[in-house]
Amino acid sequence: MEAAGGSLRVDPALEEILTQEVRALLRALPPEGRAAQGLARVADALRQGEVPENALPALEQVLTLGLGTGRLLELHGRAAQTMALGLYAKTPAGRARVRQAEAVSAALTAALEGAVLKAVTLSAEGPSGHRLLLETDRGDVQLRLDRLGIQVENLVVSL
Repeated sequence: MEAAGGSLRVDPALEEILTQEVRALLRALPPEGRAAQGLARVADALRQGEVPENALPALEQVLTLGLGTGRLLELHGRAAQTMALGLYAKTPAGRARVRQAEAVSAALTAALEGAVLKAVTLSAEGPSGHRLLLETDRGDVQLRLDRLGIQVENLVVSL
């Protein structure tokens, strides 16, 4: 699953699974639509074992849908899910999420280093979101985690 230029190579085992997923999506979409055209490019690319840069947005959608709904895990098992997560992390959207998580981690580490953690509260928010509250002796940090990524929603510093 290495990048070759602007394209991504797909492991043959994952290639077959993703081809099945693309076929299922194509059966559910009108054939003349833009989504179906993008999926057809992904299907063609999967047959070649490498997805070109212009088909990556459609591949990202296939992976997001399969991973986000749990479909890949349910129908194809943990190994398929793990391979799909690895491939997603190499897409432009996946790399952006990795960078976002790294930036939030670095900011939290810098802000909370040496602080005494008093409480951690995780609450569900809607069908796909969570809010994380970290209470320390120096103040509180509130994070929102959802399909869009991680956002610092509130920062209260005690003086």
